[in-house]
Amino acid sequence: MKIHIFKIYESSTYFISDNAHITILSNTLNKYCPFKIEKVKSFTICSDFASFDINKDINMLNKSFYNVFNYFFGEFNTKSLWYNLDDEYYQKVIIYLDTIKKKQTLLNLN
Repeated sequence: MKIHIFKIYESSTYFISDNAHITILSNTLNKYCPFKIEKVKSFTICSDFASFDINKDINMLNKSFYNVFNYFFGEFNTKSLWYNLDDEYYQKVIIYLDTIKKKQTLLNLN
């Protein structure tokens, strides 16, 4: 699963999206948001992200990525993709996504 972080210029508002929702969000933002938006970073996260040490003890029935993410960074168990993150929380988000990202396999060509 590919996760993208976007930021609204001149704002502390970020949003998190996956490939499936990115077009819908982009269309909504272009229609309703008067500010320019930039992609900040992308992560390819593991499909079994719920089994990572940081996630495995979370007690919820639906361990979708967004529910687990919201457990740490948003309103618990909501479908909100919008976050007002200060620098400290932004760094926590980056560390979290780095923790659950898919490890890149290096090819040995020898």
